[in-house]
Amino acid sequence: MFFLFQDPYRALVLIVLLLILYLWFPKETWNRDKIASRLFAVYTVWIVYVTYLNAMIWYLNRVPDQAPVLGH
Repeated sequence: MFFLFQDPYRALVLIVLLLILYLWFPKETWNRDKIASRLFAVYTVWIVYVTYLNAMIWYLNRVPDQAPVLGH
């Protein structure tokens, strides 16, 4: 979304949804596969970093009067 549409806001919404899934996955799979859960935690740290970067890009480049609102 970020590169295709050059829209950091849409990309941020998508990354936050992915982050929620990445935080949920290790909790759900811990009893079945502890190794996969631990390895996924490393990837989750990367997604947290990417979310922060994208949020800062959106925040620093937004037009204050035209900042998008969820649901519109």
